[in-house]
Amino acid sequence: MKNIFKTAIFAAGVLGLAACSDFLDQRPPSDLRPEEMWSSPEAAELGINKIYGMMTDATYGQQIPILFGTGTDYELIDGLGTESLNTTSERGNMNYNYSTAWTTLNSSWNNIYSMINYCNIAIKSIRESGSTENGSAEDQAKMKRFLGEALTIRAMAYLDLTRMWGDVPFRTDGNMDSNYEGKTDRDVIQDACIKDLQEAVHYLPWAGEGVTTEHVTKGYAYGLLAQTALTRAGYSIREEAKAGYENLGDTEGEPLKSYCDATYPTQRPDEAKRMELYKTAAEAAAEVIKSGRHQLNPSFEDEWKMINQLKLDQTYQENIFEIPNGMGVTGELGYTVGKRINGSTRYFGTKGNSSGKLKLTGELWQTYHSTGRVVNGRNAEIVAESYKPLDTRRDVTLTLFQYKEATKFKYYDVEHPELLFYEDNTSKGPFAFYCGKWNPEWWTSALTSVAQNAGDAKWCTGINVVRMRYSQILLNYAEACYLLGGAGYKVDGAPTAEEALLEVHSRAYAPENKEAGKQWLKEEHIQKKGFMEAIYAENAWEFAGEGIRKWELIRWGQLSHKIVEAKKNYIEGVFQQPSRGGYPRNFYYRFKTVTMPNGIELLQADPETFCWGANWPTYPGDSKPATKKDCMTQKWFAHGDNASSEANKATNMPSICDGLNPWSDIAEAAEKPHNWKLFNTQTNTTVRNRYIMPIGAITVSASNGNLENSYGY
Repeated sequence: MKNIFKTAIFAAGVLGLAACSDFLDQRPPSDLRPEEMWSSPEAAELGINKIYGMMTDATYGQQIPILFGTGTDYELIDGLGTESLNTTSERGNMNYNYSTAWTTLNSSWNNIYSMINYCNIAIKSIRESGSTENGSAEDQAKMKRFLGEALTIRAMAYLDLTRMWGDVPFRTDGNMDSNYEGKTDRDVIQDACIKDLQEAVHYLPWAGEGVTTEHVTKGYAYGLLAQTALTRAGYSIREEAKAGYENLGDTEGEPLKSYCDATYPTQRPDEAKRMELYKTAAEAAAEVIKSGRHQLNPSFEDEWKMINQLKLDQTYQENIFEIPNGMGVTGELGYTVGKRINGSTRYFGTKGNSSGKLKLTGELWQTYHSTGRVVNGRNAEIVAESYKPLDTRRDVTLTLFQYKEATKFKYYDVEHPELLFYEDNTSKGPFAFYCGKWNPEWWTSALTSVAQNAGDAKWCTGINVVRMRYSQILLNYAEACYLLGGAGYKVDGAPTAEEALLEVHSRAYAPENKEAGKQWLKEEHIQKKGFMEAIYAENAWEFAGEGIRKWELIRWGQLSHKIVEAKKNYIEGVFQQPSRGGYPRNFYYRFKTVTMPNGIELLQADPETFCWGANWPTYPGDSKPATKKDCMTQKWFAHGDNASSEANKATNMPSICDGLNPWSDIAEAAEKPHNWKLFNTQTNTTVRNRYIMPIGAITVSASNGNLENSYGY
């Protein structure tokens, strides 16, 4: 195992962080006096390791990568209908029906501030120790590296805080009570983070220069700098209007103008400030690109296989920064999100997993189809329905099946009495697709044994949380360059904006299809819909399920509009004939028996046989259409009993993100296409575009009057 998830025993709480070489058998930080902690590289490393350990808690292990990123056009929390109003859990809160009584708000707030406070101590102590100027050149370099890591992690934490809560307390001096002080304008905080990152890049090594991507490196500091600059330049709902700032819709007009609240306006800086920030972002991202230290793995699927197998990609180093976890000790990816293991099996134990917290939509599945297709059937009249996309990301990102073990499984029209381990179809609803990026099919036997030995207890996979991938660098660069000067704009020594965008898109295609993929994106998005619409679409295809898209939609000012757009597209897909772009009627597939990497024999639905249409397909090599004797069939999600039902029409779809806006006051959202209402009217907000989370009631109470909520909470 190449993870560097190590043991770091925390002061007082004795929190464990376990795995390989350089963190093991160390003297715990609690044994060291402050003046000792930062006086030598050996001691300072213990303190820095503690900070990495703090990122394995529930906040960075579950809330941020899984829960808090839901509530977009394609990423939903598992809980619709009446559950969207359940304010005691994530099901209500992540449909924007927030309650200050939701205890997760307090725990996440406190966990992030605990990490910030420890970073503050590290930064202050290293600076005051003089250790970056004293000692050998090697020791000075190590201490500078630790300083750079602390500066970068603090900037990451403050970016997370300001994206989720807006204006928040801001301290950099190690005061342990800073999370209960008064608020600082988020612009001030993000400007300070930009300055810190511009310093940190000079101290940090590139990945491969003595450290792996499980550490903060120069590449991540540059990438985070670009990300922070773009966030600072983007839209954000405000506690009050800021003079000289632009309101959402001032430039774009309707429909975005409707989402700008009169009391709490969604605003961005003026054009001059934005250009300055775009330049910062473009130049920072260009440094990573020009370095050649990070590249896209030619295979999107292979990159995710390695993540699931707890292997670091040290060939391409596509993952710029991964939060290190320990197998069986920490890490909820693959357990709380991912492909479902439904119940007890011989191979994954009695518990299975609880991977349904985050769901993806059928509308997202359908968007991949237009990226090019291969016809499986021979009949020209079903060409619009019977295909798979050339874009290989679809079958990695979304999964139509769950793992199950049972007797009496019926396939090919025969009921099998023997105990079978098989893939069971779950895509019977438009809002219930599992995310396939965390897939037990790829797990090692060591990870499988963790599940087998867990009994009925919750278990941890140890899969790392990937905070940034190289594709984010390329897309952020493409966006910043485009906004500076158009699709042909570039930083010296780096590609043009269009070339960077096309690099991300074409990676998803087989070598023989790459030019077709590039041409399709140029013709269908860049030329017809505009460059930024191509960026919006590419973001979904590349990052769906990873907790990234929500924050990008917010800064683009697109969150509410894209949610409305996705609902309308879904309705049209149900009502339109497939030949006119509507959803197909039936889904067909065949089984094959495969041996998984961990030795498990599986009756698998063969992706190469996936086919959609009104008629049974004729597969390559067959002389006549398939039948139920050699092929599986069922209604596709928009036309089956569980998909176009009254529950989805009247209850589930209207509840999606129903607390984000007073929807009935917004023209495009109040429409009823085909007499379907888009949103419920029992929302608990009168504030438009209220994506910001409230500060938890316990935190407000503990602040002794220093903190209070805004935005109508």
